[in-house]
Amino acid sequence: MPPLVEARGFSLALPGAGRLLTAVDFTIAAGERVGWTGESGSGKTLLASCLLGLHPAGALLSGSLQFAGRELPILSARQWRRLRGGEVVMIFQDPAAALNPVRTVGGQLLEIARRHRDRQRAAARRHCL
Repeated sequence: MPPLVEARGFSLALPGAGRLLTAVDFTIAAGERVGWTGESGSGKTLLASCLLGLHPAGALLSGSLQFAGRELPILSARQWRRLRGGEVVMIFQDPAAALNPVRTVGGQLLEIARRHRDRQRAAARRHCL
């Protein structure tokens, strides 16, 4: 069985910005739990953003970054929409920036379940609960 996530010599450079994610190698098996630690500015969020196709415009990517055998940097916009929220999600560390404070958390989760799982409202509600 192929790994769920695999990086081989993956790196990111932002020309002119002086930011760089140096080459990383790692493998995450299905069902495995992994935590990334490091100093502020070490690239943890940047790497997670690459796993969602949310890297900064103009970034130069090299090496290999795969999810379930699919090479992520070459996915089309349509493939990214299906992958994001459906198979890959990111929970940001600042909930005030990630969640809309004028909407309920439940309503926001329901929207995600309906949008990415093609569920009717009742089925999406059961899924969220």
